[in-house]
Amino acid sequence: MICEKCNKPISRTDAQNRYFHKVLTIPGTQAFILTHMGDATRSLFAMTKRYNLNLPLGLAPKSDKDNENQLLFNKLNSGYRVGTAGSKEIGRSMTNQLMHLSEYAFYDNHIEIKRGIEQTVADIAGTEKIKESTANGIANAFYLDWQNAKEGKSDYINIFVPWYWQDEYTRSAE
Repeated sequence: MICEKCNKPISRTDAQNRYFHKVLTIPGTQAFILTHMGDATRSLFAMTKRYNLNLPLGLAPKSDKDNENQLLFNKLNSGYRVGTAGSKEIGRSMTNQLMHLSEYAFYDNHIEIKRGIEQTVADIAGTEKIKESTANGIANAFYLDWQNAKEGKSDYINIFVPWYWQDEYTRSAE
């Protein structure tokens, strides 16, 4: 992912931060993050909960619901939810404006998930869908979606971010 303003790579951390910011600053915003396994879901959501816990007092309303998979802000009619791709029914009947599918190449039920969760985000201004993943061969949904975007057969835009673009994954040879 690339930042629209600074043209630098955006990590999963940046995506979490940006979505949390939008949930708190744009009333009525619902964000949903789906990961490939429970540990990843807990890890990404723990990061978001740290953002919320460490906000200066008065910067945002107190969350009305704060549990293992959601932060809800009733005053803003906004929320931040997470889930794991283990169930093919995940996300059905939701309405989201922001969706991040993390490690998409590793989802087992990608066809059913695509029919469900991806339909929860309308194709209108202000909405966003991100699919990101590390490599997992060519026999998976992420690879097929990448190929479709590359050939102009989808609305997604391919962005390849090599690991060495991110400072935290490099070190000086000195």
